[in-house]
Amino acid sequence: MITFDEALEAILKTIPVLPAEKALLPDAVGRVLAEDVCARRALPPFDNSAMDGYAVRSADVAGASKDHPASLEVAFEIPAGVTPTKKLASGQAARIFTGAQIPEGADAVVMQEKTDQGKSRVQVFQSAEKDQNIRFRGEDVSEGQVVIEAGTVITPSRLAMAASASRTVLAVHQKPVVAVFTSGDEIIDVGEEVADDKLIDSNSHGVSAMLRELGAIPRRLGIASDNLESATAMVKAGLNADMIISTAGVSVGEYDFVRDAFKAAGATEQLWRIAMKPGKPVAFSLIESKTGSFGSVKPMFGLPGNPVSALLSFEVFVKPAVRKMLGHRNFIPRRFIATLTERVKRIPERLHFVRVTFEHDGANFRATPTGGQGSARLLSLSLATAIIIVPAGSGSLEKGAEVEMIPLCADALMWS
Repeated sequence: MITFDEALEAILKTIPVLPAEKALLPDAVGRVLAEDVCARRALPPFDNSAMDGYAVRSADVAGASKDHPASLEVAFEIPAGVTPTKKLASGQAARIFTGAQIPEGADAVVMQEKTDQGKSRVQVFQSAEKDQNIRFRGEDVSEGQVVIEAGTVITPSRLAMAASASRTVLAVHQKPVVAVFTSGDEIIDVGEEVADDKLIDSNSHGVSAMLRELGAIPRRLGIASDNLESATAMVKAGLNADMIISTAGVSVGEYDFVRDAFKAAGATEQLWRIAMKPGKPVAFSLIESKTGSFGSVKPMFGLPGNPVSALLSFEVFVKPAVRKMLGHRNFIPRRFIATLTERVKRIPERLHFVRVTFEHDGANFRATPTGGQGSARLLSLSLATAIIIVPAGSGSLEKGAEVEMIPLCADALMWS
């Protein structure tokens, strides 16, 4: 067996980043940018008013107050979207609106609430500092500046930034198509008639949901029978995808044929059996193929059949791999330090991922196991908001011990 860290490193170094494709701006949200976005002009593109009011020369309103207002001629008006053609002279003001261009000669804007809002003459009740209430050309973004970096996810605010940079089309990384299947004569799909000797396929549905959440495109192939021919046919049916995932059939049982099916389809096994619980019999292979979105090598994961083992193996191995394919700059999950609220048993010679819920107050996290940690205990995983990493060893980690924690959903950190 190899360690978890060794396995993750071995997997990720082989994972390719998918090439770019063009996406219309409205369709780019949630995608990963494949190239830097640069501003084609300065933002704002001209000096403009930050509010409705009067453009003035600051020297003309020096010392102005409610009792001693400065009286100025309203020489002209500047609506937003209109370029001023006149220069402001001493003793004059220009009626101006938010976003309108500052006229030549003016060096400040007085908000209309500090005036009598006069039409031909205006009484100004407050002095103005030079540059007051003016947004200057390029103060937000300079021409040619990188405003969104490659490898960044396009959020609504970044999409708005791209629009401001005059981009109608963005280069984004392609979404990987991932073929998913499970195996076992005892497995039936959701909706089929349930018999006492049958189990419902939760694995491929859970894995497919995780793929969709990541932004990948899952393609469920079905359920292979417990024989090499059926498993091999299933693998070959997925060869036009960018990745293949099996959610069973990789252990040492007489009816576990997926590893042999990978080999029969032409794949080369890179690793199998990892010193971790759950998920020990994870298999990873590579296959030469001319189909799919990228070069000639595509990854194939054989995940364990127990539901918790399948989904947690996906979380710690497949999820980083898919994020790398999608072009993310950060694809290894962030770890936090948490304090145990109860005792947790260690496992000799194997790292243990324990399902927990967590609470936090600022930077202090507290982790509580969700109950039974067996590989078939799916309920405890459905209740979990994180996993903690319990190093291999004898004895236990006692209440109050500090452990590394990986949230299962980053959004969980946003809520109290």
